[in-house]
Amino acid sequence: MAKASPSKTSKIFDQPDLPLMEGEDSDLFREAEAVAGRAWIDQPNSHLGGDIPRRVIEQGRGAAVRDILRTIKYIGFS
Repeated sequence: MAKASPSKTSKIFDQPDLPLMEGEDSDLFREAEAVAGRAWIDQPNSHLGGDIPRRVIEQGRGAAVRDILRTIKYIGFS
Protein backbone atom coordinates (compact mmCIF):
# COMPACT_ATOMS: atom_id res chain seq x y z
CA MET A 1 0.00 0.00 0.00
CA ALA A 2 1.33 3.44 -0.94
CA LYS A 3 1.93 5.89 1.89
CA ALA A 4 -0.33 8.94 1.67
CA SER A 5 1.52 12.18 1.18
CA PRO A 6 0.66 15.26 3.25
CA SER A 7 -1.82 17.59 1.63
CA LYS A 8 -0.68 20.81 0.03
CA THR A 9 -2.46 22.75 2.78
CA SER A 10 -0.62 20.96 5.58
CA LYS A 11 2.70 21.65 3.85
CA ILE A 12 1.86 25.35 3.71
CA PHE A 13 0.97 25.46 7.41
CA ASP A 14 4.16 23.62 8.39
CA GLN A 15 6.15 26.68 7.28
CA PRO A 16 7.58 29.27 9.72
CA ASP A 17 5.14 31.94 8.51
CA LEU A 18 2.95 33.13 5.65
CA PRO A 19 3.59 36.19 3.48
CA LEU A 20 2.43 39.24 5.42
CA MET A 21 -0.75 41.08 4.56
CA GLU A 22 -0.96 44.83 4.92
CA GLY A 23 -1.04 45.89 8.55
CA GLU A 24 0.21 42.59 10.01
CA ASP A 25 3.09 42.50 12.46
CA SER A 26 5.98 40.31 11.33
CA ASP A 27 6.39 39.16 14.95
CA LEU A 28 3.76 36.46 15.50
CA PHE A 29 3.85 36.88 19.28
CA ARG A 30 2.97 40.60 19.01
CA GLU A 31 0.38 39.88 16.32
CA ALA A 32 -1.26 37.23 18.51
CA GLU A 33 -1.46 39.59 21.47
CA ALA A 34 -2.93 42.38 19.33
CA VAL A 35 -5.50 40.15 17.65
CA ALA A 36 -6.47 37.59 20.29
CA GLY A 37 -5.15 38.86 23.62
CA ARG A 38 -2.13 38.01 25.71
CA ALA A 39 -3.46 34.74 27.19
CA TRP A 40 -4.53 33.20 23.85
CA ILE A 41 -1.01 32.25 22.77
CA ASP A 42 -0.53 29.98 25.80
CA GLN A 43 -3.89 28.17 25.62
CA PRO A 44 -4.46 24.83 23.84
CA ASN A 45 -6.13 25.41 20.49
CA SER A 46 -8.39 22.84 18.81
CA HIS A 47 -7.41 24.16 15.36
CA LEU A 48 -3.83 23.19 16.17
CA GLY A 49 -4.78 19.68 17.28
CA GLY A 50 -4.84 20.80 20.91
CA ASP A 51 -1.33 22.25 20.73
CA ILE A 52 -0.42 25.64 22.20
CA PRO A 53 0.16 28.46 19.67
CA ARG A 54 3.42 29.55 21.35
CA ARG A 55 4.81 26.02 21.01
CA VAL A 56 3.73 25.79 17.36
CA ILE A 57 5.53 29.05 16.56
CA GLU A 58 8.65 27.92 18.43
CA GLN A 59 8.61 24.65 16.44
CA GLY A 60 8.78 26.65 13.19
CA ARG A 61 5.15 26.08 12.17
CA GLY A 62 3.94 29.64 12.66
CA ALA A 63 2.02 29.71 9.38
CA ALA A 64 -0.75 27.69 11.06
CA VAL A 65 -0.95 30.25 13.87
CA ARG A 66 -0.95 33.16 11.38
CA ASP A 67 -3.85 31.52 9.55
CA ILE A 68 -5.88 31.26 12.78
CA LEU A 69 -5.08 34.87 13.68
CA ARG A 70 -6.32 36.00 10.25
CA THR A 71 -9.54 34.08 10.78
CA ILE A 72 -10.02 35.74 14.16
CA LYS A 73 -9.13 39.18 12.79
CA TYR A 74 -11.22 39.13 9.61
CA ILE A 75 -14.04 36.69 10.45
CA GLY A 76 -14.10 36.57 14.25
CA PHE A 77 -14.20 33.92 16.96
CA SER A 78 -16.73 31.14 16.50
